[in-house]
Amino acid sequence: MSTLAFASYWYINHHKFQLAKSFESIANIIGERSVDFLVANQGEELTQDLKRLDSLATVDQIFIFKVNAQTNTDTIFSRYKKFKDAPTFKVNLEEIKKLTKTTFQGDTIEYAKPIYLNENLLGYVYLHGNISDVTITNRNIMLMLAVLVFLSVVTSLIVGFLLLKKIRRPLSVISDSIIDVTQKKDYSQKCPTQPFAEAQILTNNLNLLYERTDKLIKKHIGNAKQLKEQNQELENKVVSRTDALKESNSELLSTLEQLHQYQEQLVENEKMASLGDLVAGVAHEVNTPIGLGVTASTLMIDKLEGLKAEFKNKTLKPSQLDKYIEESEENLQIIIRNLDRAANLISSFKQVAVDQSVEDERDFNMKQLIDDVFLTLTPKIKNYQYQLAVTCDENLMIRSKPSPITQVLINLIINSFIHGFENIDNGQITIIVRASDDRLTITYSDDGNGVKPEMQDKIFEPFSTTKRGEGGSGLGMHLVYNLVTQALKGTIQLDTTQEKGATFIIDFPIELLTKTE
Repeated sequence: MSTLAFASYWYINHHKFQLAKSFESIANIIGERSVDFLVANQGEELTQDLKRLDSLATVDQIFIFKVNAQTNTDTIFSRYKKFKDAPTFKVNLEEIKKLTKTTFQGDTIEYAKPIYLNENLLGYVYLHGNISDVTITNRNIMLMLAVLVFLSVVTSLIVGFLLLKKIRRPLSVISDSIIDVTQKKDYSQKCPTQPFAEAQILTNNLNLLYERTDKLIKKHIGNAKQLKEQNQELENKVVSRTDALKESNSELLSTLEQLHQYQEQLVENEKMASLGDLVAGVAHEVNTPIGLGVTASTLMIDKLEGLKAEFKNKTLKPSQLDKYIEESEENLQIIIRNLDRAANLISSFKQVAVDQSVEDERDFNMKQLIDDVFLTLTPKIKNYQYQLAVTCDENLMIRSKPSPITQVLINLIINSFIHGFENIDNGQITIIVRASDDRLTITYSDDGNGVKPEMQDKIFEPFSTTKRGEGGSGLGMHLVYNLVTQALKGTIQLDTTQEKGATFIIDFPIELLTKTE
């Protein structure tokens, strides 16, 4: 139907296009023939010449206008009228000049074309035609096409109804079969045989689908049953292995608890061993000044006994008494100096020992604590060549736990001498202490061998040591880490950006008792 409508539309437009081309061709021919008459000013002769166009069916009137170049006016030069009784209409030349292409208005057709001679405008030719016959013909064609369309639609409806009636019965049977199988879920059924080939092809495919679906369902049922059995077996295995795992976990937890206890005992042993080393070192160091004092006092007693004997014998000379007094003063100075040295060592050791065994908070001078630690360690490190640089306010008073701070400093210092300054003749230890209102930061560093890259990530782990088999327990830095993080509630980290030596940054909360500069 749409094809017929398009065909009729195309035919009418194509007919108009051909008619316009024919009209324009006639105008071109008349314009060329009119040039000589316009030049010779033979209007009547041109009119007679135009009468030969009576055979043209579409042209009913022709106007030839002449342009006066001098006065710039237009006049009707010649006129052709095919039918004498044709109505006369007023011609507007200005409107005619605008007809640059063929124009259709109802049953009329118009076209105007300028006439030139050597690019000089001579005038215009205007054609007027009647296309009522053509319009009637087109309408008849449209009517015929409409009738054809109507007949096609009616025929299509009739044929469609007959085909539907023929097809509907088999399709209804097939549809009922599908509904019955779906409701009963019995895919072993078969769809009945159909009367024509197309429906039978559909029936055969449907029966094949039923058969495959039935096999697939049975297969799925068997797989589901097998899967259920396997799941049950797997659940039994999981329960069995879970029980075994719980028993293993219980044993593992017990072992871990024992390991933690052993680790804590090792840490305590490390602390006591450190304290024992201090005791041995201090005892050895104190023995020297006391021995010197004993020697000096013994010498004085011996000389005093000789002096007493000469005094009893009345042989004592003034020069002998003066010499004894002079030597006694020297010996007493020796005794006083060595006793003072022993007293300082014992006092420092006593304070350090107390700090290591007592974890209560107290007020103390941070700079004095550092000095006491180094004085206590003097017996252990006096044979090493090193330089010490401590940056700390002399009057820095804080409230904190001196015990873990002391133990941390001792372990770091000993670690520097054992590991950092190994095979190094002269090393330097730098301790920088900075305090804020509620925190203390200790930066401890040495310029020794540093920490190997493979040890940097696990330096604070227990039993991590480069001296395994040489007396190293690997608990020193682990003890430091526990003291800082647990006892002091702070943090400690190894500065891995340093190119030389080892640097530890310790930060923990305190109560600042004096303002630092």
